[in-house]
Amino acid sequence: MCELTTGYTKPNCRSVGGVKRFIIYNLENRFSYTRTANAITGIVMKNGKQAYDFQVEMELSNAIQTGTGSRADGTFFYAQAVQIILADKTQANIDLLALLNKGRLGVIAFYENGLNRHFGLLNGLMIDTEADDSGTEMGNRNGHTLALSGKEVQTAPTISDALAEQILQAGS
Repeated sequence: MCELTTGYTKPNCRSVGGVKRFIIYNLENRFSYTRTANAITGIVMKNGKQAYDFQVEMELSNAIQTGTGSRADGTFFYAQAVQIILADKTQANIDLLALLNKGRLGVIAFYENGLNRHFGLLNGLMIDTEADDSGTEMGNRNGHTLALSGKEVQTAPTISDALAEQILQAGS
């Protein structure tokens, strides 16, 4: 049954937009997770495996989820997309991107308003394009633009800071 259980009340105060950082890991390195309602309440990496922190410059990167339905086909899914801007170019970044480009990734976005959401929880996100741009003028960005996408049956769940930070440590 698709019964409504609540309504919506507009907020009294304004919020902020944007993403301040991401945590990214290879899905095959996750040992287990627990999802309760629409929140991750437990997540464990395989022994010796961990996730990695991606600090990004403010007001450049984003995460988007678009609920997509077909009335004719009777289907509904969530198209998820993440754009990550790396504002520098180093040999280490080039090597890192060569690895990221091949992976099926879990991506946790840390929103500026304090909410964290896990994109690609079951099917993973994959890089569609990775633009390695030198810029034209000296004042242009010399870095990388990563466009990741995926499709999930359920909306991206929330995850607490503590649980997200926990997977930055190698599993045991």
